[in-house]
Amino acid sequence: MRISILDEVTRHNVVLFREIMRRMRRRYAKEAENQLAVSVDCRTGELVFEETKGRPETKEWKVVWLKWDPSHHVPLEAVEKEEAFFTCADFKPEALSRLAATIKILNRVTFAVESEAAFLRALSELEIEEEIEDPLIRKSFFNIDREKAERRLLREPIGSYFFRKGEFAELLERNLTRDSLQPIHCFTLIFSQEGGKVSERIVVLKNHRQWLFYDDDPKLQEVCYLTLQALLATMGLKLKKLLPAV
Repeated sequence: MRISILDEVTRHNVVLFREIMRRMRRRYAKEAENQLAVSVDCRTGELVFEETKGRPETKEWKVVWLKWDPSHHVPLEAVEKEEAFFTCADFKPEALSRLAATIKILNRVTFAVESEAAFLRALSELEIEEEIEDPLIRKSFFNIDREKAERRLLREPIGSYFFRKGEFAELLERNLTRDSLQPIHCFTLIFSQEGGKVSERIVVLKNHRQWLFYDDDPKLQEVCYLTLQALLATMGLKLKKLLPAV
């Protein structure tokens, strides 16, 4: 199944749950446990699973359980601890709305499955349409190869730049996503320099909020920035003119 999710936080939740299911599917040859502990941001509805790291300490979080039982036709639901209910008082309306939307999407994907294996398979194979994550990238994203990108840049002043999806960025994104539960996206920043030189750097966005340049560290421990603009500012006068996509 292929779906599109417009809300960023809901999309993040579904992508993260899919990656958990993929990991569970690889880990278990037999039936897996049909529940997961998850922390929910009471203000935004963002989910963080126990297996992931980096939960912001400045937010208010509440632990709930996601449970499902396809063999008995019980859809996925959220409950508190081991109780068969869910308290809404601690959550803001938009957080509840996103949590409900996340559960609704997951149940739509797994509708009519009758076993744990089928549940894991349906979610593991879920395709989610990619959304370009930043307005700056959306404005200047060119769907062209390296040769055409160089020709495009060499017609412009030194310091011109734009974004594309190079082969290495695509391969790196697949490899990093496979080894991580956090959403990871990679883009190719290409820019012109003096002497007719054209250079590229890989821009990485992890967990929808941390921007960095890839520097051969698969653990992505380089310095991160909260916005793409802040990351690009570290390159100083190397980047002077953003070329809009046509």
